[in-house]
Amino acid sequence: MPRLNGLLVLGLGLCLTGCFDEKALQGIPLTLELTARKDYRPSRWTDGVHSFEKDTKFKIPEKLDVVFGNSGNHKSYLFFKNVNEKKENRCEYKGGSSQSQPKGQKELDKAKFYTLVKCDNGFKADDVAVAKDLRLRLDNGGNEKESPYTLIKANILYAGAAPTPMPSPIVTPVSTPTPIVITTPLPSPTPDIFAGLPPDPGEAGKTTLQGIDSDNDGVRDDVQRFIKSSYPNSLPQRRAATQFAKNIMVSLRAEDAATSEVHAWAAKDLRNSECLDFLFGGFSIAVNEQSKIKQAVLNTDARNRTHLRWLKHMGGFYGSLVSDGQEASTCDFNTSEQ
Repeated sequence: MPRLNGLLVLGLGLCLTGCFDEKALQGIPLTLELTARKDYRPSRWTDGVHSFEKDTKFKIPEKLDVVFGNSGNHKSYLFFKNVNEKKENRCEYKGGSSQSQPKGQKELDKAKFYTLVKCDNGFKADDVAVAKDLRLRLDNGGNEKESPYTLIKANILYAGAAPTPMPSPIVTPVSTPTPIVITTPLPSPTPDIFAGLPPDPGEAGKTTLQGIDSDNDGVRDDVQRFIKSSYPNSLPQRRAATQFAKNIMVSLRAEDAATSEVHAWAAKDLRNSECLDFLFGGFSIAVNEQSKIKQAVLNTDARNRTHLRWLKHMGGFYGSLVSDGQEASTCDFNTSEQ
């Protein structure tokens, strides 16, 4: 698995002019989703990182959402810096529970997020800052003995490109025009990316753990459609996502499996993760795609609970299958095929 990845007055002036702007975001507002993860057996941190093409205005988020596990009363951090800064600015977030290891539903409900406590240079929630590089770090989560890892998400609003101004109309002298016959071409039909796939089962596909797999290919119909819409232009990425999703679905129907089968599942899960790592260009990107695919597969409370019981049955961490640079060998298909 790849590694996880000058005067005081002058410095203060750069920060005040380059880091902070009280005005609202200009241009077209867009949302960036960053995820960060901590595994507990053994301890391993996976930061969410993003670099804009240039310094970009963004809003300091008030909260970080917990996607898996809980926050307890522990901490997470958002780091950012612009091109003129050598040191990262830091915003500190704290879990909503009053307990390190939350007990009871009331405390667990409070532990579904981390709330902003303070930032360097006086930044507050919803303040507009400027940065080229962002980094999200999950320091720790609660109930680590019960959950194999904690995963958080930050939704960061940032300024996109300004709308292109319309040119001023040119006034031309009035004259008698020569009649011109204009043939308007018919618009090309929009291609159906779901052509050949089963129809969306809707709510009927959520009534059982296994759902509906009408073409019996080992992947639910709704998950097939999610993968096609998420990666429409890359057959290898769709195959890697399908390989990963199939193994997650195994955990929904094999709660009473023998220990040897559980270990085989864990090895396959790691193999699939390394295949995604290779095809998406790095662990920090691939872990985001894993989270999206898992959410599509485990899209009901019953499926989430069943999968969590399976993870507890699985136990410890099994390590990497291959050396760095050899992740393509973990894919069950030809990765060069388009």
